[in-house]
Amino acid sequence: MSLSSKQLVLLLLILIIPYYFIFHFEAENNGKYARSFLEKNLKKKQLNFVEEITAKDESIKFYVNTGSYWNSTTVEEEYEIIYKPKYIEKKTNLIFGVKSEWKKKPRRDAVRNTYGKSIYYKKFGFTAKFVFLFGLPQNSSYLSELAEHDDMVVGNFHDSFQNLTYKDSMLFSWVSESIPNLKYCYKGDDDILLNPFRFNKFLVDNKRIVDPMIWGNQEHIGTGLDKYVDLVWNETHYHPYVSGASLFMNKGAVDVLKENIRKLPKIPIDDAFLGICMRKGGYNENHVGKIPAMIRFVGRERTEVCEIEKSIAIHKYTPEILECIWPIFLEHRSKCNTSEINKIEKIGQHCDPESFWFEKAYVKPPLESNNEDYGRCGLRYNFSSCPQNSNDWNAHCSGPCCSPNGYCGLTSDHCACSDCVDFRQEEIEEKDICCNIIEIS
Repeated sequence: MSLSSKQLVLLLLILIIPYYFIFHFEAENNGKYARSFLEKNLKKKQLNFVEEITAKDESIKFYVNTGSYWNSTTVEEEYEIIYKPKYIEKKTNLIFGVKSEWKKKPRRDAVRNTYGKSIYYKKFGFTAKFVFLFGLPQNSSYLSELAEHDDMVVGNFHDSFQNLTYKDSMLFSWVSESIPNLKYCYKGDDDILLNPFRFNKFLVDNKRIVDPMIWGNQEHIGTGLDKYVDLVWNETHYHPYVSGASLFMNKGAVDVLKENIRKLPKIPIDDAFLGICMRKGGYNENHVGKIPAMIRFVGRERTEVCEIEKSIAIHKYTPEILECIWPIFLEHRSKCNTSEINKIEKIGQHCDPESFWFEKAYVKPPLESNNEDYGRCGLRYNFSSCPQNSNDWNAHCSGPCCSPNGYCGLTSDHCACSDCVDFRQEEIEEKDICCNIIEIS
């Protein structure tokens, strides 16, 4: 029996409207009321597509301690995972937990389209699963992404930069409960390029290590960094730890961290906190291993194939740059140790907007307001520049600089960041500020 247009619209409304209320209640009540609302109003009706995007089994609990080091108090708070992947291969033994924000879907898609494919790990004996880690969303717009990819783990806490430790605790609790054959767990940012070939080789070469271990770039730093403003830790220095932008650990370290995160008051720097937890578990700097090639900040060299080939991970990629350089890297990486290395040195330079635009002739921007690319620039728009003449600026094309997300403008998020391009005819100063992904309409 076919449905009329009105009946189809009515059916869609019936399916969609409840989710608005679900996430409205989650934001105010840490997701507890939302779960009961879901079970009462939707599962009772046996809607098949709801079962496709909500886990059937019991929720997984995780814990964060909000006590104080200054007066030696501990306050253990309980949270729960309200959404998690439904389909996981039984043989899964390698988990990648990627920290992300809801608004940064382009970054997640770039990971999925590049090194986030399980095929790159299969031939090394690993059955891999990538998941993205979140706190509560502000609305239900993410549901379609969850249903399509089934790769999100969501906890009932406020998603913010200061709450990254919640994501750590959630990740370790989830893998402990859901991945019985776990061997290794990776944790990193969503703007990383991970070289799966070097990564896999390192794991295979170190498979005999049985003691709890975390690997990455080892850090020894003091407190009081203005980025974090740590007033919680009561010592002048942190215990040795590795950079949280890209690190990985064996199953033993996951167990140690899961156990001690709930015992120790959290601090703003989530990766430093993992070092504190390892020390609490009885493991010193010998169990926090430094890998020189683990994570690198190489600037314009990030689009050089052989720089990528000798690294395990490189930081600070926009989605456009990552998806541009990835197929080039796969095609030419085998030439890095051959006589052809000089031929491929600059083969990926067009993926880096700063170097390419100023070394090559760039395309003039479309100035006709009826052009669908009006006010857009960058890799995805034929390397179009932005207008330098202020007479050509308006609400849709308001400046001479191109933001990392491909919009012309005049703010610091267009002109003064590591992946911004300023087309004005003046000397470009060195930039080291991270840009926000912004849209101007």
